[in-house]
Formats: sequence, C-alpha cells, structure tokens
Amino acid sequence: MNSKIQTMNINESIEKGYGFSAAARAGDTLYIGGLVSWDEQGEVVGPNDAKAQANNIYGQIRKILAAHDASFNNVASETIYITDWEAAEPAFEVRNRYYEADGTSYPSAAAIQVTSLVKEGLLIEVQMVAHL
Repeated sequence: MNSKIQTMNINESIEKGYGFSAAARAGDTLYIGGLVSWDEQGEVVGPNDAKAQANNIYGQIRKILAAHDASFNNVASETIYITDWEAAEPAFEVRNRYYEADGTSYPSAAAIQVTSLVKEGLLIEVQMVAHL
C-alpha cells in the first residue's frame, strides 16, 4: 500500500470481506466511498426505509469527517446512488439536515438511479470527496 494514503474503516470485517475501506485520505483530500446502511454483521439497517438508511449513512459520514477534524463544510463533491426515486425525497430531507447542522452550503452533487445495490433492501449508497 502507498504510505502516502491513509485508510479508515467503519465496519472493518465487512469492508475487508468486500475489499474496500470506508475512507481513504491522500494529502488534503478525503475520499469517502460506497457507504450503505448496514451494521457490523452486514445486515441492512432500515430495510426499504429511506429515512432510516440516510440517517445511518450520514451518521457514518459525520464520524469519518470528525476523525479527520472535518465536517460537512469540507465536502466538495457528493454522489448519491438510489434504487427508487420515491425514496429520494425522504433521503434528501435527512441529507440536507446534516449539511444545515454544520451551517454549510451544499457541495457539487449528483443523484443517479441504479437498479440495485449490494444487498436486498438497500435504497441508497453515498460517495463523497472532502477537502481538508
């Protein structure tokens, strides 16, 4: 592994099983990728519940950002993958509260509909880039 890149895990056993890290830092850039709503055993938290999943995901993101002395103010870009547009409105309401709580403007963002995610019952996956 490149010694200039630092990685961080949220659910280490799950992430190692799938072969990824929740976040990777290269210099002043923090890449947060592919976060979904699951627990340490890989079970979906809030199956088919957009609000519960968004709270879980953005809570994980807040922990990652805080571990790097950052907040949602540092997020430059965000991509949201969503399986059902019906889930978008409640998920975005939760998302916006996290940004507003940090008193920030919103980052550059994209929302992309996909046919499925890694486990049945998952509606949302979030990926971000933050500048530290």
